[in-house]
Amino acid sequence: KLDIRAMGLLHGVTIQHYHCDNGRFADKAFVEACAQQRQVITFCGVNAHQQNGIAERHIRDHLQDQARKQLLFAKHRWPQAIDLALWPYALRNSQTCCAPTQQASRH
Repeated sequence: KLDIRAMGLLHGVTIQHYHCDNGRFADKAFVEACAQQRQVITFCGVNAHQQNGIAERHIRDHLQDQARKQLLFAKHRWPQAIDLALWPYALRNSQTCCAPTQQASRH
């Protein structure tokens, strides 16, 4: 939670509301931290997977597609060195390199 808050502040965003599942976000420490910072927290309904659609679509459309492009490009340039075992690294790289650019282009 502190990392998310710090990233938000770094980009001039104040987090006022969390909408999350009932898993670890329902943890007492998380709920208390939200209350201390005057942040509202709401939870998804049971089996309401569609409520997570925006985040899932972002992951699929932007991060995974970008990681796939990176691996395909690298495989074309250096076929003997690139393997699908590099997928986690490509996904992390797309998150690190591309997500801030996409956020900046929306403003």
